[in-house]
Amino acid sequence: MKRVVSLLLLVLSLAGSSLAGDVLGWVEIVKDGYSIFVEASGPAYRDIEEIEELLEGSIERIFSIMGDREPLHHFDVFIHSKMGIYVGPGGGYTTTAYGRPQMHIYYQEGYDLEDQEFLEVTENELTKTIFYTVMGKPDEEINNSNTFSWMMEGLGASLQGETFDGLSCELWSLLALDNGLLFDISRINLVEYGEYLGTSLPGIIDEGIFLTFHERMFYLDEVLLPQMGSFCNFLCQTYGIEAVVNFIASTADYNFSENAESYFGYCAEELQMEWLAWLGEQRDDLVSLLDDYKTFNELYSRWVDVGFKACNMGVKTLQDEGDGVKLALVNECISRMRLTIKDVIVEGELDEAQDYITDIEEFLNKLEGLGSR
Repeated sequence: MKRVVSLLLLVLSLAGSSLAGDVLGWVEIVKDGYSIFVEASGPAYRDIEEIEELLEGSIERIFSIMGDREPLHHFDVFIHSKMGIYVGPGGGYTTTAYGRPQMHIYYQEGYDLEDQEFLEVTENELTKTIFYTVMGKPDEEINNSNTFSWMMEGLGASLQGETFDGLSCELWSLLALDNGLLFDISRINLVEYGEYLGTSLPGIIDEGIFLTFHERMFYLDEVLLPQMGSFCNFLCQTYGIEAVVNFIASTADYNFSENAESYFGYCAEELQMEWLAWLGEQRDDLVSLLDDYKTFNELYSRWVDVGFKACNMGVKTLQDEGDGVKLALVNECISRMRLTIKDVIVEGELDEAQDYITDIEEFLNKLEGLGSR
């Protein structure tokens, strides 16, 4: 395939520009149906051949899963090297605000393209971008709804393949269920996507759990997302990808349950129970995948507790004037905890994982003590 490379100066008036401040030189690589934009001086440009190969394989696979529909748009992939304070390695987002669909991902110097986190986020954003490319942008009431946003996240997690952060979405969901953290997905239309407002989270099975503002952020990103992936796995395997894609494209918050019944034969509450029954049928097989499910389950519980505490401390520290050093330490802790502990746990190194979580707990306790002086 012939590659057309042109050096661009991106300015805010340029179609496809999305971030204020991105006015330096970029390289556009024009492919069949999409373009890749990389910063000319960034690390992604030096690794562009490997990145192209990764993107081509993922794009071909996702188009195939979605039924090889004809694209309605050319779409863009922006690969940034600069990272914001709340954007971890492999972070990204998708937008349709500038005409044709765009996805934005972040690539660090020396990044390992085989890193699970980067691959998962890339495929998640590609799923959403390709959805817009083949289905078009839904009307604003649907596109801006909580239901559409969460179902798109779930579809992205589902179509990544066998694993999510190294384990299947079903195993993560089983862990959430066994720790009283499973969400009632029939009420997903009530959970504001991207707006972490309020302190209650409707729909958790254990009604005794009360999440603070900051714990809610961690819960939605780390605990709920694989559940949405499992829910979409269930829908795709039971009813087919065609029904799922059409359901997502036509469902807003107000008609979530009604559309569920139209496409799947069950209202939202009944569909939740069908998913749980489907998950329960796999329990023995899922548990058998781990050498020591009991210990793993205990580690998961501690990992969630550490995540809640780290997020609480991180945002609280952000509000403390003149405490930038402590904020940096907490943010580093959150990043290490989120990216590393999963890797340690899923590799089966349970003793190492226990020591690692203990170290982070002690680190947070010391920081908390500094704040009380």
